[in-house]
This record gives sequence, C-alpha cells and structure tokens, in this order.
Amino acid sequence: MEYINLESLFDKYTSSYLEISDSRILNSIQFKIAHSKGVAVICSNISLFVFLSPRHQLMAKTCGIFHDIARFEQLKHFSTFDDSKSFDHGEKAVEILKTENYLSIFDKTEQKAILNAIKQHNKKTPPIGDDEIEMALARILRDADKIDTLTSIADYYESKDAGKKKALELDLPNIPEVSEKVIQSLKNAQMVDYRDIRTLDDFKLLKISWIYDLNYSISFAMIIESQVVNRIFNSMKTKNKELDMLVGMAYGYAEASAIH
Repeated sequence: MEYINLESLFDKYTSSYLEISDSRILNSIQFKIAHSKGVAVICSNISLFVFLSPRHQLMAKTCGIFHDIARFEQLKHFSTFDDSKSFDHGEKAVEILKTENYLSIFDKTEQKAILNAIKQHNKKTPPIGDDEIEMALARILRDADKIDTLTSIADYYESKDAGKKKALELDLPNIPEVSEKVIQSLKNAQMVDYRDIRTLDDFKLLKISWIYDLNYSISFAMIIESQVVNRIFNSMKTKNKELDMLVGMAYGYAEASAIH
C-alpha cells in the first residue's frame, strides 16, 4: 500500500507533462514514465537478493520510481536527455523530491539514503560512502536503471518506432562509424564515457559497456536472460571482426559474473 501511494505521487507529478503538444517530446516523456516504473520493479526484484528487511526493499523500489523525476522538466525546457546541455538530472531529482516532500513516509535517515542513491545513480564513478544500506541502494538503483534502459533500447530498435525518438538518441548521426575512444574503452573492459560518443553506433556501444558497471550476480543473470547485448549489437550499422570480439568479450563477462 505504501508503494502504491508513492507511485500515485509520481503519476500526479508527471500528468501535466502528458499535456505537451509536441509529439516528439511527448513520446520521450511516455518512454521515461514507463522506464521509471520498470526500474522500480527491477529494483524491487534485485532487492530481494540483497535485503532481508521489507522496509529496505520498499526504499529500493522508491529509488526506482523517483530516480528520473527530473527528466520531465529537462525534456520540457531543453528537449534533450543530455545533462551536459541542461542540468544533472540526478541532483535535480533530489531538489524536486525535497521540494515536493514526496518521501515524507520515511524517517530522516531513510530519506538521506534514498536521496543519495538517486543523486549518484547517473554518475560515471561507482557510489562512495560508509553507510552499508545507502551504498546497497545506490548499487541496486544503478543496476536496475541500466537493465531497464538496455531492455528498452533493444525493444526500441526492434520496433517500427526505431529512429523516431531523437531525444533518446541524443540527436546523434546514424552512420556506420565508431570512435576510437569508444573502441579503447571496450578493449579496457570499461564503461564508455558520454563525452567520447560521436555517432549512434557509439551510443549503442556505450550502453553495452554498462555491463562493466553492474554489481550483483542477479543483475548479470537478467542481462543474459534478456539477450539485450546481442539485440542492441545487431541493430548497429558498423560491423567488423574487432567489434564482434569486443561485444563478445562483454557478453562473456556478463556470463561469468552471473554464476558467482
């Protein structure tokens, strides 16, 4: 019941953004609403393997539903998901949640843990802190966010809507070209840096590289089960043996990590 009330707050907040007449922006808003709810479910599922306490499991699911709440304002005012062209959506989400007082059912310690997890969910570097629950929430949210995004992107590129959500794709050129810095990150088994992407194929490889930032065996198992790595790779225009090897390496890393 507590989560249902929290999701109702999320629905109330996002409802006004659904009145936007620009179909391009509206499609992206609908995508982010579905994403937020998907991440909440995945956070809940991962938390069952991490926390024994139902309260901590609720906190994880709450992180999921609210982690991207700033995306709607970002889209409305900047027409992009690119934080470098607007604002840091993790930090802005914390501001919104504090202003709206959406976390009032939690005590101050619980609120701090949820807000810090949300603040850190979109950072390139892993979360840092001394509080065990807070760090677990941050890791769960980062994993769930990546899993749902990868699944959504794989679904998107297999659908008839592929190519229509330019905000989702950061308006990158859809050409058969991959940047050298992207290749180097994959060779080093590291996440690709957003600052290094120049093409849509770079963007897709960046998403695949997220595998190297997952935290839990159950998260890797979800990636393997969904086959998202191969599905995203198959949608790329650039094809060569080097990329075959690098994407295969990422998939192999996920397979090995899923059985620990």
